[in-house]
Amino acid sequence: MICFDEQSRQLLTPTRAPIPVCSGHPRREDPAYKRTSTRNLCMFAEPKAGKRHTLVSRRRTKRDVAYAMRYLVDCLYPHANCIDVVLDTLITHTYLALVETFGKTEADRIAAPICFHFTVRMRVRPVIHQSRGYNGVYRVFAKRVVGKCR
Repeated sequence: MICFDEQSRQLLTPTRAPIPVCSGHPRREDPAYKRTSTRNLCMFAEPKAGKRHTLVSRRRTKRDVAYAMRYLVDCLYPHANCIDVVLDTLITHTYLALVETFGKTEADRIAAPICFHFTVRMRVRPVIHQSRGYNGVYRVFAKRVVGKCR
């Protein structure tokens, strides 16, 4: 079972240099920053195996999801007969995204081993979020989904 989710992240640049460490004082940083751009993180997580893979793209489009699914099938699990993918119900997470990006024959090849399991509600879906206690560390919570492949 593979959990798939996307998340947009801001890329920030500090506007002032931090004040260096002095005896008795920690390093001081100004909270002001300049927003440079954003990136989209496409994350595949396999909770039972303890694995995760992240792809970074400039935007959040159907095309990016299609390339992520091709990466899943061709690079991560090239010999798998059935790949159960749990994902939320966004408009970009469809078979048609594959067809629009690669064409019908390539989309059929990519979609053949994938068995999509769409979650119903936003609060029930597998969530990849930034943990408050660990800056930059992501935790994956997944509900077991039982289904059959085609």
